[in-house]
Amino acid sequence: MYAIFFFFFFNILIKIIFLNFSLRPRFVFLCVGDLQIIFNRKPEININQIKDLIKSYRKTLKDYNIIYLELTKNRIPYIL
Repeated sequence: MYAIFFFFFFNILIKIIFLNFSLRPRFVFLCVGDLQIIFNRKPEININQIKDLIKSYRKTLKDYNIIYLELTKNRIPYIL
């Protein structure tokens, strides 16, 4: 119980410090890939953890109104 509270509180503290007291980017490239390929390279990380982490990044970027472009192995946009 205490460990869950500690990590939850620690994550909130990190968000407050880094997102509120540091400069925010105007644009971010969010690099995502196939979950199975990432899991094969990093088997110590669960596939559900990888999926949740990517969702968390998307949510944080949307919450703070940061424009982002997702780059994947299969779909890399052409930018001049």
